[in-house]
Amino acid sequence: MFKYQAIIFIGPQGSGKGTQARLLIPKISAEYVEMGYVLRTIAASGTAFGDQIKQTIDGGNLVSDKILEKIITEKLATLSPDAPVIFDGVPRMLHQAEFLIADLKRLGRGAIATIFIDLPRDAGIQRILTRFSCQNCKAPKTYAGDDAAACARCGGVMVRRVDDSSEEAVERRLDTYERETLPVLDYLKTTTDFFTIDGRPSVPEVEKQIDNCLEIEHAKTPSN
Repeated sequence: MFKYQAIIFIGPQGSGKGTQARLLIPKISAEYVEMGYVLRTIAASGTAFGDQIKQTIDGGNLVSDKILEKIITEKLATLSPDAPVIFDGVPRMLHQAEFLIADLKRLGRGAIATIFIDLPRDAGIQRILTRFSCQNCKAPKTYAGDDAAACARCGGVMVRRVDDSSEEAVERRLDTYERETLPVLDYLKTTTDFFTIDGRPSVPEVEKQIDNCLEIEHAKTPSN
């Protein structure tokens, strides 16, 4: 039986935390809260609240703690209490971490792991400026001069996020991460089982590091 009730993925933009989070989901039958996707969905809603979110994320900035707390509370209320939950893209500030951990414990999800995927800034910038993802299945692809229009997995259209399109916006996001998110790590080290992962190797190599830390082999259901 998998021993964690919640797993927090954290790391700089371009570290691959979203890719690794999605790879983990089927292994532990987890619920998935990808905050960037949630916010982009709200931003595309055409409401006044959505327009506010859109201006914030398109400018490479983070939404306020108050907004995140509201979204997190509503999202947690919809999740199956029996399934582990994976968080990607939250928390990004100390107050968010404090609120998230407190809310998880209140809901009986006190066994929490943090997966910190570390990546040097220069490597992160290069990855962000050359990355695409599938509109349908969210599979990632790095553009290397080839045709990035078709997804190798499902044939869907590969697109670039609006906030990935300029180096200036990427630099602002990384500046914000270093200023506001790095202090969160110290808090998570004291409140969760904390694992540091080297994000520089290939996707399968990073996946193996994570599996080893979380003892995924012990969590798998044997085949009949």
